Amino acid sequence: MQTPIPMTGFKKTQPILIFGICFVLAILSWWYLTEQRQSDSKLDLAKQAEIFSRYITNDIDARLPALERMVHRWIEQGGTSKKEFVSDATQYISDIPGFQAIEWVDETYHVRWVVPLKGNEKAENLYLGFEE
Repeated sequence: MQTPIPMTGFKKTQPILIFGICFVLAILSWWYLTEQRQSDSKLDLAKQAEIFSRYITNDIDARLPALERMVHRWIEQGGTSKKEFVSDATQYISDIPGFQAIEWVDETYHVRWVVPLKGNEKAENLYLGFEE
């Protein structure tokens, strides 16, 4: 009968060592993939923010000339009647969708005219001077 060969210390710890190495590699892989996913998410978010920023800038740039025309006419005529303001603002809102309202603010920073008034009643006579 053959006597069993006693296991050396290394052979006894070999499975534990292999398990430990695999465990460490799994943790490192998980950490790397998590970091990569977070990095990709931040990059995607930055790209989306840039796209929305460009969209908002282009939208504002498209709307400003209409409002500037109203201001220039006001300056050239030394004012305008409420009837003319309402007519112009109504036309701009009709022609350029997306305006919620167009307001005229006087020199005391009070909103005096709002077009359309319906749904924006709280804005009329609002004091904007509290805003910095």
